[in-house]
Amino acid sequence: MDFQLKCLDQTYSIQCHMENDNQFTAVIDDQQMNITAKRISPYELFLIIDGKHYTVFTHGDDRQKDIQCNGQIYHIEDIDLLAQESAKQSSVQETPTDVVPPMPAIVTRILIDEGDQVDKGQSVIIVSAMKMETTLSAPYAGIVNKIHVAEGDKVAAKQILMDIEADQ
Repeated sequence: MDFQLKCLDQTYSIQCHMENDNQFTAVIDDQQMNITAKRISPYELFLIIDGKHYTVFTHGDDRQKDIQCNGQIYHIEDIDLLAQESAKQSSVQETPTDVVPPMPAIVTRILIDEGDQVDKGQSVIIVSAMKMETTLSAPYAGIVNKIHVAEGDKVAAKQILMDIEADQ
């Protein structure tokens, strides 16, 4: 398995080859290490790296961990996993699926009626929050089935304001 890890603002390419359940070979920047790992608890590992013994404490998840070894704490990031998650989040954010205000607001104008055909990106509702107006758009082309609000209504952040049945 190959990893891209960041530690102390430096990126390392690591290739790991499992030999059995608790032994593997790791190659970091052309330096090969033989490692034996034994989990003591969910947060503690006993490692033998090229014959040297280490007790290591960990805190975090698969994306980011703080590792304490010999009194030093190292913050480790899995660059590949973080990049995958970032790409997923940005693609989700770029493709909304509902007409929702970004923050609590007041509906100032409804620009369409139930039964109207709307195009993707068409302005459908204007809301006002903190003296600023925001125009909400249709996330996809379709027919407006139901409008859940009226002009002057106070709405919550992420409250669904209308139902649109997507075109097939």
